[in-house]
Amino acid sequence: GDELAAGRALADLSRKLINEAAQEVDENEERDPRDSEPSRLWL
Repeated sequence: GDELAAGRALADLSRKLINEAAQEVDENEERDPRDSEPSRLWL
């Protein structure tokens, strides 16, 4: 039971971190759309 709860908490945490990181990327792309495409292609 506890292991399942811990796993679920970890999954939620990682999902939040991923969402926050994605939002930061989106904000950066909005600020400078010219740089977003090359960085996507090369990184």
